Amino acid sequence: MSASEIWRKYMHLTDVEDSFRTIKSSLNLRPIWHQKQSRVEAHILIAFLGYAVWKTIQKWSERAGLGSSVKTLLGEVRRLKATDVILPTSTGRTIRISCVSLPERSLQVLLQRLGLQPPKRLAPPKSAENALSEAKM
Repeated sequence: MSASEIWRKYMHLTDVEDSFRTIKSSLNLRPIWHQKQSRVEAHILIAFLGYAVWKTIQKWSERAGLGSSVKTLLGEVRRLKATDVILPTSTGRTIRISCVSLPERSLQVLLQRLGLQPPKRLAPPKSAENALSEAKM
């Protein structure tokens, strides 16, 4: 094995170690002693999906020229808020509208660099019955 091959394999090892460090520290996923195989597999899947989302956000941030700190990016985007406006009707029912706040100027610039535009409103949650009937179609 050549020196360059050894170096590549060693760097791959550090990537793997970094992924476990991210899962344990940044994502706060710790070993959980499940009793059933299906739960172990579900835990591994959730850890993998969390890590995949983390790395996707990191690459996305790097491509936008914002660095690689996912925690910082999420801390900034966390300032975007949503609120429910509840309006009474003449029939005694209420209408609930979920609205997204207008971001501050600095957050607007950040979202623009990421190629994102927050929605003005959020879609109302689907009832479990509607979601199930749509899934069957």
